[in-house]
Amino acid sequence: MNYELGRIKELDFLKGVLILLVISFHLVWFEQLHPDIKQVVYCFHMPGFLLISGYLMNISKSPRDFLKTLLWLAVPYVVMESGYIYMASILPINEHIAQLTPWVYLKHLFLHPLGPYWYLHAIIL
Repeated sequence: MNYELGRIKELDFLKGVLILLVISFHLVWFEQLHPDIKQVVYCFHMPGFLLISGYLMNISKSPRDFLKTLLWLAVPYVVMESGYIYMASILPINEHIAQLTPWVYLKHLFLHPLGPYWYLHAIIL
């Protein structure tokens, strides 16, 4: 393997490829041109990215530093997902929320994220 300043270039390259796949299949025209390829790519691109990220995670952090890292992920997630949940209750989208109650809000925030921020939820867990 090729190490430089604590980096593994092959893993950086693989993460780059996975990121490009995510971006490509979020483009509607590309997705419509290649629906079969999309199904195959969706089977591995995010699990692969999360697996690599977990493998590279620094596990030698103190409990304080670990909680600080979680906070750096949790705050943007809560803010952005809260906005998405609220907007889903007033806009006519596929995931429309007919009645926004505290239970519905908490369910979507902690158990079933609606918005595109689900990956932060997955990383936090």
